[in-house]
Amino acid sequence: MSALSFSLAGEPWIETADARGRPRLLSAAQALDDAGSVFLATSDPLLRAATVRLLTALAYAAGCGPRTQAAYHRQVTDGVDLTAAAAWTRAHHAHLDLFDRERPFFQDASLHALAGIPEAVQPVLYLDMTAAIGRPLLADDRYLLASRLVSFRRAAELVLVQQMWAVGGRIAVPSALFGPRSNYGSPAQACGNVVWQPAGTIADQLAWQLTPVPDGPGTPQWTYQPRGEPGQRLLPDSECDALTWHPRRLLLLPDADGHVTRALIAQGWIQARPEPGSSAAFPGNRDQAYTDDGRSLDAARITGDDDLAPLLESWSYAPEGSWAHIVQGAGRATGRFPDVAATALAANKKKILFRRDVLLPSDLLADARATTAAGDVMDVRRALGRLSPGRLNEAYKDATLGTTVPPSFGSDLLRDPAFLAASRRQRIGTLSRLAHAVHPADPLRRARRSGAGVGAVMPLTDTPPAPAPRTDTTDDTQEFTLFPLSALASATSSDLPDNDVPDDSPHDLGWDDDLFTTADTAAPTAGTDAESNPGMNLARQVGRWAANPHHRDLVTALAAHAVRPAPHTPAVAKITLLVPETHQEAGALTAALLAYHHSVSPRGRIYGSTPLPRLMRAFGSGRSFGPDHRDTKNTLDRMVRTQHPGQLRPHLVRTVRYAATHGLVPYWPALFDDLAGWDQTVRSRWATLFYTARPTSPKN
Repeated sequence: MSALSFSLAGEPWIETADARGRPRLLSAAQALDDAGSVFLATSDPLLRAATVRLLTALAYAAGCGPRTQAAYHRQVTDGVDLTAAAAWTRAHHAHLDLFDRERPFFQDASLHALAGIPEAVQPVLYLDMTAAIGRPLLADDRYLLASRLVSFRRAAELVLVQQMWAVGGRIAVPSALFGPRSNYGSPAQACGNVVWQPAGTIADQLAWQLTPVPDGPGTPQWTYQPRGEPGQRLLPDSECDALTWHPRRLLLLPDADGHVTRALIAQGWIQARPEPGSSAAFPGNRDQAYTDDGRSLDAARITGDDDLAPLLESWSYAPEGSWAHIVQGAGRATGRFPDVAATALAANKKKILFRRDVLLPSDLLADARATTAAGDVMDVRRALGRLSPGRLNEAYKDATLGTTVPPSFGSDLLRDPAFLAASRRQRIGTLSRLAHAVHPADPLRRARRSGAGVGAVMPLTDTPPAPAPRTDTTDDTQEFTLFPLSALASATSSDLPDNDVPDDSPHDLGWDDDLFTTADTAAPTAGTDAESNPGMNLARQVGRWAANPHHRDLVTALAAHAVRPAPHTPAVAKITLLVPETHQEAGALTAALLAYHHSVSPRGRIYGSTPLPRLMRAFGSGRSFGPDHRDTKNTLDRMVRTQHPGQLRPHLVRTVRYAATHGLVPYWPALFDDLAGWDQTVRSRWATLFYTARPTSPKN
C-alpha cells in the first residue's frame, strides 16, 4: 500500500488480547478470522463500542446475520461463523480506506475542495473526544494544536468514535464555506444515552449482537453522500444504514510522513429522534437502554462505573424489538445469557460530562429478582431526589436538605443474595437505613435530612424501617469526643488508593516527575503584600500553633472541625479573625484541613507549593496515577461538579488524608483562594490542573 493509504480491512489497528492476556494488534479482517480466540482490549469504552458496531456492520454486509429467531437461538448456543465476514472485508478493503480519493471511509470526499483554505481546516485534535472529558473541548491540548500529530491508526479511531458519539454544540467552521447550518452540530444518536453490547470474545459479541432484522439488514454507508436538505432530520433506511450513520462530515488531511495533523469537520446527517414508546421500531436504536415510558435512558443517571441499579431496572423495561428484549427471549429459550457492557456518554453541548463503562454479569441479567430489586433501589433514589426542586436529575440528589446519597447508592446490594431474596418491604427498609447513615456532620442538617428522608421513603412501604444498628467504632456521636491526634488519623475511611496496593492497569504513567515535590518545609514565601494575603496568614498561623506545645489544643480542635464541624469553638473563632467576614467559611475549612493534614502526619511537612488538584495527579498505585486511576478521577470529578464549597468537605478530608499519609502537601493559600471564590472558573481550573499533563504555566 502507498504511504497515503490506510484500509481498516488490512492495516492493524484493533487492540485485542488472547485468553492469556497477551496483546495483539489486528486488522478488521484478522479480528474476524480470530474472533473466537481474542477479546477487544482497548481502554476507551467509546472506541470499543464503535469497533463492535463496525464489525457488526461488516458481518451484516457479508450476510452473517440470522434470518429468524430460531436461527438466532442456535447462533448464541453454537456460535457464529464469521468466515464470510472476513472474506467480504478483504474483498472490499477499498471501502474501508481512510484516504481513498473518491470514497474515503466514513468521510466526505467533496471536502477536498476546501482543503487549501486555511480557515476551513481544523487541527486533527478537534476530533479527539478524550480531550473533552469533564471539561470543554480541547482544554488539554489548545496550546499544542500547532504541533500535535496523530498516526493513521489513531486517526481511524478518532473518526470511528466521532461518527458514533459526536457531541452537539457549535462547530468552529464558517458556514459560508461548508454550507447552511454546517456549524450547528447535532449530537449523534448514542450521545447522552446508554448502549448495550455483549462481552466476551469477538465471536461471542457478534453472536449476540447479530439479531434478526425485519426486511433485512440493508446496505452500509461506508462514505458520506449528501442526503436531505441542510438541517433536515432523517430516519435511517435500514439497520446497516444506521450502524454506519454519518453525524459529521469529515475529511482527514494526511501528511506524507504517515501522520495526520489537520482535518475538516462539519455537520453531517441529522438522525430524527422517534417519539417515546416507538424508539425500538427504528433502525439504529435497538441496542440502546430505555425507561418505562419508552424513552432512551439518560446517561446522567449512571452515577459510577459500578452503578448497576438504573441499568438493571432499564433491562426490565426493554421494549419489543430492542436488542435487550431479543436477548431476553433468547436467554429464556436457551438458558444462556451474556455478560453485557453498558457504555454511556453524558454531555452538555460541547462539554462531555463523563463516560460510563458498566459490566452487568449474566447471572444478574438472568435473575428476575435482580431487576425487581434494582427497581426498589431506584424508587428510593427517586423518592429522595424529589426532595430537591433544583436537582440536575431525579436520580439521587437533594442539595437543599443535604439528602445526597453517594454515587452508585444501593447497587452493591444487588450482588447480595440475601437482599435479592428479601421482600420489597425489607429491601426498602434496608435502603432507608443505608440512606439514613449517609449524614452530613451538622446535627441540625442531620435532623432535617432524617425527617425529610423518612417522609420521602415511607410511602414506598407499609411499615417503617427498624432503627439502624450502631456500633462503638462507627458511632458518629462519640467519634471525636476527646479529639486525640492519634485518633484523628483514623477518623475517616478513604476511598482513595494506597501505593502499596498492586494495580494491573496497562497504562503508562501520565504524571510529571515534579509532582511529588511539594515544596519547602518552611512557611510559604510571602510577597510584598503578604500581610494582605489571608490564605498565607492562615497557613502561617496554623503552622505557628502546631509548632507551639501550648497551642496544640487549638490544632487538635481545628483538625476535629475538618471532620465534624463545630463553628463556635475558640479555635475556629481565632483563625477566622485573619480572613474577611465574607470568607470565614473558606478560612475555617482551609485551616481545619491543614490541621487535619498535620494530625495525620505530625512529623511531616506542613507547607507545600503544589495546588491540590495538581497534586492529585500523583495519587494512585501500580501504574495508574491521577486521571488514569479510577478512584482518584472519580473524586476529582465529584468535586468539580459540586457547586457549593461547603459540600466539598468530605471529599477534601479524604483527599488531604491520602496526601498526608503519602508525604504530599498542597499549597494551602491557593486552596483558601479557590474555596473563597468557588465558581465555574475555579472548577474549570481544577479540572485543567488535574487532567492536563503539562500546563502552560506553573500556576496554570
